[in-house]
Amino acid sequence: MEQNIVVNKILRDLKLMGLVNEDSNGEFKPYLNALYIAGWEQARIEFAARTNKPVTQYNIDHIPIEDFPSIEIAAKTLKVSRETIARAIKTKQKTAKGHYWTFAIFQNESPPQT
Repeated sequence: MEQNIVVNKILRDLKLMGLVNEDSNGEFKPYLNALYIAGWEQARIEFAARTNKPVTQYNIDHIPIEDFPSIEIAAKTLKVSRETIARAIKTKQKTAKGHYWTFAIFQNESPPQT
């Protein structure tokens, strides 16, 4: 949701709860904007950390096709969004761009099962 809309809705809710005076828009908006930006930046940092892990791409028969050093590189290579690949891994749906995805397999892990 757009920052301005979120800030205005929060300010409206604070007024409805009686926590902020009706005429105090100018006082709280800068603080609410700063909180929004801080939360947004934190979410971007966390997402970047999650998508910086190596991933493996499998075909429909669960045979490994290619390993990528990160979701971001895989997404750029296949021209798909990072979110699409991350969601396929996280939701156990495992398919994105017609392939199965997992975080890279290490010695004691096995490939995805259907």
